[in-house]
Amino acid sequence: AGPARAADRMYWVDAGTGKVQSANRDGTGVTDLVTAGLTAPRGIALNVVGGRMYWTDSGAGKIQRANLDGTGVANLVTGLSAPSGIALHVRGGKVYWTDTGTAKIQRADLDGTNVQDLVTTGLTTPRSIALDDALGRMYWTDAGTGKVQRADFDGTGLEDLVSGLTAPDGIALDVVGGKMYWADDGTDKIQRADLDGTNVEDLIATGLTTPVGLALDVVAGKMYWTDSGSAAIRRADLSGANVQTLIGSGLVTPLGLALDVPPTKLELLIPAGADCLRPTETLTVTLRMSDLGTYQARGFQAFLAFDSTRLTFVSGNYTPAPFGLPIIDPIVAVNGEIDLAAGIDQSAGQTPTSADADLATLTFTALAETCAGTAVTFRAHDPITALTDVQGLPAPGTVLIDSPPMVIDATAPTITCPANVVLDCADPLPPPDTGAVTAADTCGPVTVTHLGDSSNNLCPEVVTRTYRATDCAGNFTECQQTFTFNDTQVPLITCPPDVSVNADAGLCTAAVNPTAPSATDNCDPAPAVTGSRSDLLPLGNPYPQGTTTITWSAEDDCGNIATCQQLVTVSAFNEVLLDIALAPTVEPSLTRCVRFEFYTCGGSGPAVVDQEITFTNGLATGVSVLVPCGAYTCVTARDRLHTLRRTDGDDFAVAGSVYVADFTDRSGSGGDDDSLVGGNLNDDRFVDIFDFGIFTGQWSANYGTGNTTCATPAPHGDISGNGTVSTDDFTFIQINFLRARDADCCPTLAGGQGPVERISVEELIRRGLGHLAVGDLNGDGWLDEFDIVAFMQGTRPPPRPGGLGTLRTRAFRPE
Repeated sequence: AGPARAADRMYWVDAGTGKVQSANRDGTGVTDLVTAGLTAPRGIALNVVGGRMYWTDSGAGKIQRANLDGTGVANLVTGLSAPSGIALHVRGGKVYWTDTGTAKIQRADLDGTNVQDLVTTGLTTPRSIALDDALGRMYWTDAGTGKVQRADFDGTGLEDLVSGLTAPDGIALDVVGGKMYWADDGTDKIQRADLDGTNVEDLIATGLTTPVGLALDVVAGKMYWTDSGSAAIRRADLSGANVQTLIGSGLVTPLGLALDVPPTKLELLIPAGADCLRPTETLTVTLRMSDLGTYQARGFQAFLAFDSTRLTFVSGNYTPAPFGLPIIDPIVAVNGEIDLAAGIDQSAGQTPTSADADLATLTFTALAETCAGTAVTFRAHDPITALTDVQGLPAPGTVLIDSPPMVIDATAPTITCPANVVLDCADPLPPPDTGAVTAADTCGPVTVTHLGDSSNNLCPEVVTRTYRATDCAGNFTECQQTFTFNDTQVPLITCPPDVSVNADAGLCTAAVNPTAPSATDNCDPAPAVTGSRSDLLPLGNPYPQGTTTITWSAEDDCGNIATCQQLVTVSAFNEVLLDIALAPTVEPSLTRCVRFEFYTCGGSGPAVVDQEITFTNGLATGVSVLVPCGAYTCVTARDRLHTLRRTDGDDFAVAGSVYVADFTDRSGSGGDDDSLVGGNLNDDRFVDIFDFGIFTGQWSANYGTGNTTCATPAPHGDISGNGTVSTDDFTFIQINFLRARDADCCPTLAGGQGPVERISVEELIRRGLGHLAVGDLNGDGWLDEFDIVAFMQGTRPPPRPGGLGTLRTRAFRPE
């Protein structure tokens, strides 16, 4: 539709100026609408509802149209001879015209297509044309034959209505009043007659000079015409009285004339979107009146038609207001025709109205598929379809608007998706493109939508994209396009570091919880990581002594596999964590070799471990000792050069994966004292007179260091760790004299020799220990406690020549 119209105006063409113009109904506000491109414009017609005007140009042989403001000029039909009169059947979507050059009456669609010849014989000089929408008839004047004629809209049923005229031209109809009006430019008259041609009257017979264009405002009771001879536009009452000149200057040859008469409308409405249905769906059609202006409607009558091959009538109902008194009731359909009539119900207090209102509702069921056609139409009928007023007269100029074209579509559209696509897994998923989808439908356009994408969540990943083509009736077809993301690259796997552990305490195996490797992949965000042991046991099982290889695998969704290897080595040892102390006080920092013996009572002999340990202020804590793996129940410890053997049977235990032992003094906290007791220089069972003899034999020896290693030979008289053999070392022997080592881890029935408190020099010599006779400080031939007392009283062995020299070791009696 064109721009909004300026209501209550008149429009005309001027062949002398080549213009289309308009003005108010009183002649004021003259406006040039189209001023260029016209040769000899002749007739004009308005589509007030559509906001457009149509005109013929007999000089250019064409029909044109524009918006009511003159914009959007377009050629509709070209190649005509001399088109003259023009009329519109908007409801039927047709434009009708006369062609004086070919002596024809023709029509076309409102867009100029589908030109048809309607009347081609019996005409000489057809001029103007007017339409009776209610009865489906067209009326025209023929200046050559001096006639007014009519025929049905399709050109059939031609009738001569008025003959004997001179040169009839403009023609207009008052269908409601049952009259037709025409101008005769041969006799300079305006005349009228009944619609059947009877009762011809002269309305204006003087003062005219070549009247041509003629238009009626039935509601206002006025007729308007162009007087081309006097270049004027005039009007008068429908009776011919009260002639007025509206425009008397500025014109040259005004011809066709049309009025912008606000139309009263009776229209058949269907709900939005209901113009396209599937078979069996329901269609509701509403009859509505609107734009009555000041007209007071008291009732209505309507004569409808529908295609019974497309629709089945179900029911019809009048609306209770504004016309609550049905006249044709019930509403029925006969051979595709429905008649309706109702009026106000005075008993219900209803009065005539000018308000817009729904009048009746009709329900249909869609039948077979058809791709074109109107649902329900107003049919030609006598009496006509119309609103009626308080006097029973139909509303003049009522526009009948059929229901919109509709489609009954039972067939789903066809659809073809774009070709499937193969991508690399790192490529992005292309966005949906409905424009790449091909779709078609037998009944018209289709809408293509993207329904969504779905993934198989596998490898290769396949994303399925679904498109849907939907026609106007909701029938739809779907197609699918796939995007395949290939992956040929193996994951990247990084093995954790190799693991080296000791066997768990009491076992020759180790519980290891290997850390899984890290794995990444170009496509799979979480490749599956698995591990396999070379001994084929589960990963969580204990690992045996030696090296076990774990082969780790990372596999992505596509089955690409990468591997790496991790070594788990379990040593042949158990770890022992222990605290150990030397008693009494020794040097602040001192390294000594300590022998540990680990026992499994009832089994084979002990496992022996010699380990150099550094003591701080006589104490070493958290010492780690490795022992051949086994199930041990007891442990002993001694510095074979300096201390008695101590046994830890109570604190020795398994703690997690290690053994723990304690060779310290815990007597202050409720425990025992297992400190290593110094003073035993010959590694026997006691601190006795032999140890004193060794001490005196090494008196004043200087070792250069108090530290000893596991390779330091015995005897070694430096108990305190100050690097020399001195009175400090004697203190250890003195305070621990005759002290025995701890009991065995695994006691036996066999007894043993007790400590030796005194021995004769003669016996020492007999035993090959004569070098210990140096300890006989009082010279009484015995090595005994009296020599110890002598030492305490200041008697000293003679100094060792040459420092340390060669130390005799025969007095060293290990257990």
